[in-house]
Amino acid sequence: MDPSPGKPGISPERVEPEAAEEARRLEEERVEQRILKFSIFGAFFFAVMGMIWGVLARSQMIKFDALYSSVSVLLAGVSIFAARSMKRGDDERFPFGRAQMEPLAIALKSTAITVLCLIAFVQALVSLFSGGREINALFAMTYALVCTAGCFGIYLYIRGKRKRVRTSDLIGAESMQWLMDATLSAAVLAGFLIALILQRAGLESWARYLDPLMVIVASTFFIKAPVRSLIAGIREILLMAPEGEIRRDSRKVLEEIAEKRGFAGVVLRLSKTGREFDYKVGFVARDPGDRRSLAELDEIRGEVLSRLQSVCENQIWLGVSFIHDRRWV
Repeated sequence: MDPSPGKPGISPERVEPEAAEEARRLEEERVEQRILKFSIFGAFFFAVMGMIWGVLARSQMIKFDALYSSVSVLLAGVSIFAARSMKRGDDERFPFGRAQMEPLAIALKSTAITVLCLIAFVQALVSLFSGGREINALFAMTYALVCTAGCFGIYLYIRGKRKRVRTSDLIGAESMQWLMDATLSAAVLAGFLIALILQRAGLESWARYLDPLMVIVASTFFIKAPVRSLIAGIREILLMAPEGEIRRDSRKVLEEIAEKRGFAGVVLRLSKTGREFDYKVGFVARDPGDRRSLAELDEIRGEVLSRLQSVCENQIWLGVSFIHDRRWV
């Protein structure tokens, strides 16, 4: 298999395409590391603040939010380990590289967040049927306001930087996680505002139920995203075909080449692992006695790589074979 040299259009003037691709890759890795470290510091700050504030406000919801941030700190460390591991590329132990580290890290993060949401749901349910919890609503509102602004600001920062690392699923997962944090904090802010209104209206007995109720709603809503990420990570670990338009567009390109070059058809086996796509392509000859020169076959391989790069921005591993029996792809 031949690794893709990258997309020609990104090469600066008077720089070889291979050198330009390497420079782009190194820059993406540096940006990715900076974003992940920034995410760790942000999550650590909110985790410490949330634990202290949650105890003072006597709020189960704030403690859940702080625990969520604590888990984020640990999982961001996993992301950095995965990113650094992938930088090492292929060797004797990993002949096809370490791209599988990315979906493995995402699956681990998603599993941890899913378990956290399930535990929080059960604890809140127990608290709800035990008469609820009395909270300092005004104090808790201040925390929710600070978290909403802070988490949304970090999300916007990472989203802006992500344009420079478009192929990184790790950064995509971090961005989604901060958006979830910001949305959760906004929902908590609204809940504490309602609790404050009920307390001021003399309905303290009703306000006691809002804190565990918010945890139940939040954990139920936010479990969806990590479950989807977990499924996506498992799909990549199992080398399943990628979803979306990439498979359809790739097949269209290959069928055009097959028709142009006089083949009877083409067989495509495509899988995605992390930020790499593995293409196994077999062009089916009409005549088992078809004799083409090695130069022509290499020319076809070059055309295949160039055309596939037009539909896939990620790293490409490509294997092209020429067959008469479709079973041999």
